[in-house]
Amino acid sequence: MATVSNVNFSLVIENNPYATDEAKNATYYYNTQGDVTAEYFLTANIGTVTASNGFANVNLTANLDALGPSESKAFSIKIRKNSHTGPVIATSNTINIVGEDILYTQATGGNTVVSGWYKIHEFRSSANLIVTSVAIRLAKLS
Repeated sequence: MATVSNVNFSLVIENNPYATDEAKNATYYYNTQGDVTAEYFLTANIGTVTASNGFANVNLTANLDALGPSESKAFSIKIRKNSHTGPVIATSNTINIVGEDILYTQATGGNTVVSGWYKIHEFRSSANLIVTSVAIRLAKLS
């Protein structure tokens, strides 16, 4: 039985005023970068994706059985043109794959207070709450 969680990264080229029709229908290359290797995915963590009318999706399936219960791995998805080593044109936010005993999202901003499992961000004036990473919740599939 595999424990899996899906990651979907959407690349939108359509709204870029500098994008040519060729760019909106081109093949792009993706890879993960960070604290992960191929063993942490049931799908390839490197590959190609072809845009159609300015849209493309990269779908990864994490192999959560590769993690210990209290282990986490952080990565981002890099989108490149021309090759897997070509120039980076887009990067996802940090994505965390977490073991069964961990589930958290990280953010900064405001005055923070920790209460049990919660971190409370209090704002007394106009300011930004910046989410720096989002955890993926586990699901056992049989």
